[in-house]
Amino acid sequence: MNALNKKYLFFITLAAIFLIWVEMNSPKPIDWQTSFSRFDKIPFGSYIVFDLLPEYFPDQNITANEEPLISAFYEHSLDEYSQNLILINQTFEFDEYELEELSLFVQNGGQVFIAAEEFGDHLKDSLSLQTGFEFVLPTDSLSLNFTHPALRSDSAYVYKQNTINFRFVSYDTSNTVVLARNNRNHPVFVRTRHGEGSFYFCSVPIAFTNYNMLYRDNHDFISKAISFLPRQDVVWDEYYKIGRKRISTPFRYILSRPALRRAFYLLLFCGAIFMIFGGKRQQRIIPIITPLANTTIEFVKTVGRLYYLNKDHKNILEKKIQHFLEHLRTRYYLRTEVISSELFQQISEKSGVAISEVQAIFTAIAKMRERNQISENDLLTVNNMIEQFYQESER
Repeated sequence: MNALNKKYLFFITLAAIFLIWVEMNSPKPIDWQTSFSRFDKIPFGSYIVFDLLPEYFPDQNITANEEPLISAFYEHSLDEYSQNLILINQTFEFDEYELEELSLFVQNGGQVFIAAEEFGDHLKDSLSLQTGFEFVLPTDSLSLNFTHPALRSDSAYVYKQNTINFRFVSYDTSNTVVLARNNRNHPVFVRTRHGEGSFYFCSVPIAFTNYNMLYRDNHDFISKAISFLPRQDVVWDEYYKIGRKRISTPFRYILSRPALRRAFYLLLFCGAIFMIFGGKRQQRIIPIITPLANTTIEFVKTVGRLYYLNKDHKNILEKKIQHFLEHLRTRYYLRTEVISSELFQQISEKSGVAISEVQAIFTAIAKMRERNQISENDLLTVNNMIEQFYQESER
């Protein structure tokens, strides 16, 4: 590399360093996008609301669910009915299976708090719930207040213009109570009883964000609205979010944090400079690497012996059942969330196993799952039935 090229490279490097310094020290514009995520500290994220949940529900477990509702119910993260489920997003569109599980959860005593501007057709059909847009002139504004005299604010709760324009236009008046209205006397927060539990619906999700937690006295609206939920364990939804972030790798986590992202780019830049000035070809001895031994079978046998010695037959059977259901999903592309006669017919047609044997397997599984403990004979019986299914389906 001659002197002239080195001179140009020096000035290019100096300019790149200056641009990086300017980028790192320049103020970031405010992000007004809505996310409602517990991770986001932007105005319309819900970082502060989630952070204050332990104060609203002292001595209770606060957890975040990052899976679809179907998975949450079937994998036992929502198997306890004495829980509060909080879902906040711009819109919600539950399918019939999710709504069925959600209704069963509330009917058995669960409490569900849903804040959204629009609700899907299934909620509209089952609970007669529908929202509408409230047109407001630029010179006007909307405010909120509770209907109960003990909760009403003397000055009402005022929000950023055009952020609380949705209200309920229809709901089941026979078992629904209006808890809050806007200054046009339209309902924005209602409670619908369903079995032993209740649904709480709010049409102004923006009210539950960082901005309104700090704006005027709007934090009082949040605390009073959430206080309608009983003091019990809380499950916060983090799955049904706008632009939800599922960080599955360290690299994605680095890129999601501004400081780490800048450091990563600086590292790449320094690496490029090093390759330009010090990237001489240097060959070294390639070491002989002994491949790792496959100890998977030994590990499985060790774990199996551990369960067997502890006589944990119920746990062993549950894993056998999960493997069997996974086999049906991956081999025959069947959905096993809902066990029904239609599922039995599909399994029989695709596997070639008699439908009576299929029904017998699921009947035995249901009986075993109802018991707290099972014997070794019970374990062997169900295991033999499942193994017999495998053998007959492979013919």
